[in-house]
Amino acid sequence: MSRVDIEVPRPHAAPEFLFNWQRDVDRLTRQAQAAMRKRKSDQWVLAEAECTLDLIVAELVAARSRSRADGVSGAVVRLETWQTQLQDLIGKLQSLPT
Repeated sequence: MSRVDIEVPRPHAAPEFLFNWQRDVDRLTRQAQAAMRKRKSDQWVLAEAECTLDLIVAELVAARSRSRADGVSGAVVRLETWQTQLQDLIGKLQSLPT
């Protein structure tokens, strides 16, 4: 008996990321810097940064599972960078008075 491998073509490849996180991280960074200049925490920015971090962590888990066979992918590295940036922003915003 012979074996036949059939590859089903996929009309649209899945996007690398669910969203363009770079724009969100950049905007949150600017807003957090404005709060730091005022020396007053912005609770809305803090809440959005925490939600964005949760979404990035979820996407990071998915990206890691996809890249297990391929080793560490560029997507995982970018997601980890954004994760670290947001963790830093959250810590700074939490350290400011409300």
